[in-house]
Amino acid sequence: MTLSLDTTGSDLGLLSGMTAYAAIETRRLEEVVVVPNQAIQIDRSSKPSVTYVEKLDGDGNPIRTEIELGLRNGEVTEVLAGLAEGDEVIIRSKPGSGPTPNL
Repeated sequence: MTLSLDTTGSDLGLLSGMTAYAAIETRRLEEVVVVPNQAIQIDRSSKPSVTYVEKLDGDGNPIRTEIELGLRNGEVTEVLAGLAEGDEVIIRSKPGSGPTPNL
């Protein structure tokens, strides 16, 4: 992407060849359920593949919960179906390992 700036009449201290980092927001979602990307797991042994997270039930036991994914960024993914606000999900440090206390 190329971005042009018109700095006519302003001294911003910019020099030719300088670079910058910019975050461009293309859409803002409000009142959606999101989970950390690390919590998402994919079971490829079944056909078709199943996308799921492990969440804690009312007794604090982990249960596998199939989810439907929406938009994603580098940190979190929108969950369209399968989880509700307030559900606690488990983030495992390695697939198949025990739960990590990061909820």
